[in-house]
Amino acid sequence: MINNVKKSLKEILQYVIVILIILNTNSIYAKLTRVNFHFNILLIIVLIAYIFIYFIYKKNLKESLLNIKNDIIKYHKLIIIYFLYLLIFIIFNNIETMNFITIFAIIFPMYVYINIKGKNIEILKKLVNVIVILAIISLLFYTFISVFNVFDMTNTVEIHWEKEIKIKSFLNIYFETQVFNGFGLNIQRNTGIFTEAPMYSLILCISLAIEKFILKRNNKILELILILTIITTFSTTGIIVMSLIYILNIIIKFMEKESINKKIKIFMIIAIVFLLIISVIVFIQRIKTSSGQTRIDDYKASYEAWKESPIIGNGYDNDEIIKSHMSNFRFSNMGLSNSLMTLLAQGGIYLFILYLFPYIYILVMSIKYKQYNIIAFELVIFALFTTTIFMYTQTMNYILALAYSYIINNKEKNKNEEINSKKLYI
Repeated sequence: MINNVKKSLKEILQYVIVILIILNTNSIYAKLTRVNFHFNILLIIVLIAYIFIYFIYKKNLKESLLNIKNDIIKYHKLIIIYFLYLLIFIIFNNIETMNFITIFAIIFPMYVYINIKGKNIEILKKLVNVIVILAIISLLFYTFISVFNVFDMTNTVEIHWEKEIKIKSFLNIYFETQVFNGFGLNIQRNTGIFTEAPMYSLILCISLAIEKFILKRNNKILELILILTIITTFSTTGIIVMSLIYILNIIIKFMEKESINKKIKIFMIIAIVFLLIISVIVFIQRIKTSSGQTRIDDYKASYEAWKESPIIGNGYDNDEIIKSHMSNFRFSNMGLSNSLMTLLAQGGIYLFILYLFPYIYILVMSIKYKQYNIIAFELVIFALFTTTIFMYTQTMNYILALAYSYIINNKEKNKNEEINSKKLYI
């Protein structure tokens, strides 16, 4: 009975963690001007409860304290190195916000700890499940409200997204934030509970990549829901990344099956090349639009800002230095659109290394051991990182923690194998 209750509580806490991660990734609720839900604080509380109940707490206080002590001793070198690294950045980057401390010094280490303890797959499953539920809800509302106008929006809410804007809402669970104009169409975009279509397509694409390359459950209905929702966002980036996921999936199957018929191999190669050509054409056409020009200008402005302080950056989450280098045509749209150059401009090479190191390490190891699914997942994340602004969100924070825990676990595994081999030799 106690075990069943504990298991149920674990499931509930994992779902709460996942929901808070999603809501923290530029959702409408995180950007409301009149209400602050303090999602980061709530996340810290839930993470502490989860860690204490399932990884630290034992039958009595003495055993619990011993468990904490053992974990600190085991990872003390990593803890010291990481917090010294952060401290140096805080001193020289003139950090004036608690947001940095909350994300990198409190929540991130807890994510790493959870994943080291082997709970990553359980949480990733729940992450995808919750996003699929959100996708189903948004598809229904999008169809009956935004497309066929069966129901009317019920109210408006005010959010801060670069500036204060009012958006339509249906019972505060579905929002209309953007309209798609192109190909002779003038249609509402499905943005679900997010501030804009690219933010929604970001979370959908990450879910699809997790499903295809990490979980590999081969759930066609789940994938179809994600695909349809990505299409209704009318996000060029989302559609291209979605196509990339399936192209990479074909390549993986191609690489893993050496006995495939020659004619099938030739057909697959032609199909992949054809899809890549279409993606490039769509991308080039997109670049010619005002949105595309804005994205290019973001890179230019961020690069110019980065040159002013290449090592330590111009200030964590400081957009002003980048905006000062933007072109004059940007006066009505000064929002940033990519994580790569924004991170370099704000955090310099120093903070960028925190993101780059696990990416390069895992990529090299995955190539070495032919873990094609990990390579594919990394390529998708990189594609999104270069086209969408989300480097300080809890979704990116969790993915980064997942990468570091992957490295730590592999190091420990190799160390244990080495010790065991020595014991056998002796």
